Amino acid sequence: MSLGFVFSPGWSFGPEFFKPLAACLKDYRHVYLQDISKKDTNSYLLDRHATPLMTQSNSSLRGAQRRGNPDILEDNQHQPDLSKGVWIGIGHSLGFSRLLSLPLQGLVSISGFVRFCAHNPTQTGTALRIMDRMIAKFEIDPKAVLEDFYKKSAYEIHEHRRSDVGRTDILKNEGYMENPLTDPFIRFNKRQLLDDLEFMKKMDFTSELRAFNAPVLSLAAKDDQIVPFALTKETFESSIALEKGGHGMGYTHADWCAKKIKNWITNDLNF
Repeated sequence: MSLGFVFSPGWSFGPEFFKPLAACLKDYRHVYLQDISKKDTNSYLLDRHATPLMTQSNSSLRGAQRRGNPDILEDNQHQPDLSKGVWIGIGHSLGFSRLLSLPLQGLVSISGFVRFCAHNPTQTGTALRIMDRMIAKFEIDPKAVLEDFYKKSAYEIHEHRRSDVGRTDILKNEGYMENPLTDPFIRFNKRQLLDDLEFMKKMDFTSELRAFNAPVLSLAAKDDQIVPFALTKETFESSIALEKGGHGMGYTHADWCAKKIKNWITNDLNF
C-alpha cells in the first residue's frame, strides 16, 4: 500500500514553504491541501506569472471542521482519493488545524496549534490585545507586518538559512520563490489574511484533536517566537523539539523534520 502526504501551510505561506521538505521526502507522493478542495479557495498571495499560492479560506475551514469532510474530491480522476492508500497530513502552524477533518491515517504538526490565543488566564497563548494590535497595524501596513512575522519566524526575507548544503540546488531547480515580499508581480490578498487573523483570535479545536483517532507527531522549536513551546506542550501529549529552529523550521530545517517524520512512519505507523 502506497503512502502519501497532504501538506497544509500556515498563515501567509503557500505551498512554496514545503518545497524543501517535499524534496527530502521525494520517495513519497504528496499533494497540497488546496489541491483536494472542492471550493475555489482564496489565496494569501497571487502571482500573475505562476500558479496562485492558495490556502483554504476561513469559512471553508470552519465548515470542514464542523461538518466532517465535505471538501474532498473523490469523483475527479486528477484528484487523490484519501480513502485509498495511506495518507499523512503535515501541517505548519495554522495549517495543522486545517487537516483535522480529513480522513487521514496520521498527522504531523510542525510548529502547529489548535488554539492560538489565550481565552482565559489559565491558558497559554497569545494575548488577545496583541492580536488586536497586529490586526490594526496590518490594516495600515500589511507588508511591514509580514516582514516582521517572517523575521520572527526565522524565515529570512533576503537570505534563507538552510540546514544542508544541497538545498540551494534543489530550490533553484524547482524554481523556488526566494522572497515573495520583494517580487514586483506579487499582490497581497489582504482580506484573506485579515480574516484568518480574526479567526485565530477565536479558534479552538482542542476537542477535534483529542477526537482524532490516529497517531500524531509534533515537531517544534523551543525558540519559536510565534507558537511558544509552552503552548506546544499544552497542546500535544509529547513533542520532539529543536533547541533553535524558529517558527519557520519546516523550511529552514527541512532535513531534520524529514528524518523525524521517516522514523515516526517506521516506528509508530509500521510502514
